[in-house]
Parts: sequence; structure tokens; C-alpha cells
Amino acid sequence: MKAQASVQSSLKAINLSRLTPGSTHHIWDTDLNAKDVNRATIKLRLATGTYPLNTMLFKFSTVSSPSCENCEDDAAEDIYHLILGCDTYTDIRNDLIPLIMAIEKRYINATTEQSLLQFIIDPSVLCPNMDYKDLQLAESLSRRLLFNIHSRRDHLRDWKKREKDRSHVNSTNSRMGGAGT
Repeated sequence: MKAQASVQSSLKAINLSRLTPGSTHHIWDTDLNAKDVNRATIKLRLATGTYPLNTMLFKFSTVSSPSCENCEDDAAEDIYHLILGCDTYTDIRNDLIPLIMAIEKRYINATTEQSLLQFIIDPSVLCPNMDYKDLQLAESLSRRLLFNIHSRRDHLRDWKKREKDRSHVNSTNSRMGGAGT
């Protein structure tokens, strides 16, 4: 089964070597409360490439542009941009990235943005012999980081949709001479 999983492109960012039959991947190692399960779900979707980023949605004509809707610089919304690049989430990153990097530096001498991204997605890929307590702490912090980014992204999307709907209703009403107001 590991051999089959290892050729799946959606699993390339996940370390499968620690998996044994009947066990769960450490992304799912949680206290089993609803908040941790929600956080793990977001992380797993990002790790497997099934999170609805605009670069993916654009390929399926679901959105009109692969660009990040929260940026002024028209950057493509890919996994790197969402987690490490978008200015909209700088405060979230500033709170959690230093804590994650402190764990990463115990195992990796030179931290690059690519290694940090991989460490956030699945630290055991870069550090297969990582201490279990460090792995659990890195997982907890990265789940929180990704969930907080996701929550803000969803909130902003909902707000923009409501504003768009509100402006559409207002323009329709004004064309109709104020009818329905």
C-alpha cells in the first residue's frame, strides 16, 4: 500500500515511511476535539493539494483568475503564497512561524523558505527521526497556523461576496427607480 501511495502526486508532500497498518499519520494525531479535527482537515487538504487555491480553481474555470484575491500585487494564489507570501496573513505568521522555526532549527541547519514550507506541511519529510514531542508540537503549531490563515481567508471571501451582492442589489434598485427599498 505504501508503494501505491508513494506514486500519488497528491501525497508527495507527506512522509509515508512512518505509517504502519492500523495507525494514523501524525497530521491526524490530535486530542480528538472538534477544533483539532478541523485544523487537521485544513492541513491535510493543503498537504494533499486538495485545498481550493485559486491556482487550482482557475484550471477548472471555477474562478476568473489564479491571482490571490487578498493581494494588491496580483500574485498567484498557490500554497507558497498562501502560507508564506501573502501580506494579508503577516500577523498570523509573525505569531507562529518563529515558534515553528525554533523547532525546525533543532534538526536543520540552514532554513530556506522551501524547507520551512515543507516543515509546516509535514516536518517528518525533512526530519524523519524527529523526537515525538517535537513532532507533536510542530504539528500543533502548524495546524494552528494553517487554520488561522484559512479562517481569515474564508472570512474575507464571505465579506467580499456579501459586499458584491449588496452592491448588485443597490444597483438593481437604483435602476428600478428605488423599487424594493
